[in-house]
Amino acid sequence: MPNLDISNKADNTITAKGYIEQILNQLLIDYQATQAERVKIYRWE
Repeated sequence: MPNLDISNKADNTITAKGYIEQILNQLLIDYQATQAERVKIYRWE
């Protein structure tokens, strides 16, 4: 497991936060795009 340089810790945190935000944004888009389908499935059951 590679050691992280302390001087890069802030950059690593920003990078990780950016990736997390991208993933959450994509999940939100996907969730909103499938709302009608989820309602249809809910009513079918």
